[in-house]
Amino acid sequence: VGQGLRHFVEQFNLHDGAATMALVSAGTFTRFVYAIAEHGLTDTRQIQLGAITIAFNIVQDLCGSDWLPAAVTLACRSPANPRACQKFFRAPVRFDCHESALIFERHWLERPLPPVDPVERQRIEAELAALERQQHSDFPASVRRLIRKQLLFGQCSMEAVAASLGMH
Repeated sequence: VGQGLRHFVEQFNLHDGAATMALVSAGTFTRFVYAIAEHGLTDTRQIQLGAITIAFNIVQDLCGSDWLPAAVTLACRSPANPRACQKFFRAPVRFDCHESALIFERHWLERPLPPVDPVERQRIEAELAALERQQHSDFPASVRRLIRKQLLFGQCSMEAVAASLGMH
């Protein structure tokens, strides 16, 4: 599951240039983080809730129905009635946080992935490679987008940017 989520995070930039995701482990817990990198958005509550709901469904599909987060944090204000969020996530939900994230026990990352059809996997990997080539055709824009996203997580250095691009 950890490898699958790391691949998801790596490829997320091919799908969404205005947001980023990260998988951050510390101690016995992991945070699956969603952050908006686009400046100037005024009310992102629906985006934040939607993204974390999708992330929840992805992790639960990978881990099985017995997986639940230890907590959910959202970088937006609370809806008038937060009970629907608490009922859906079946975990403590905290609003007005510095990040939107699913927090769960790290051991779930060791769970084996469900089987994938090798032909389907090969097709998807070919599509991803084509998207990467297309995105890297405007190298300066790729570097700017990468730096903007790495700044959100405090991981921005020349070495980190170069490593993300597969360069020295």
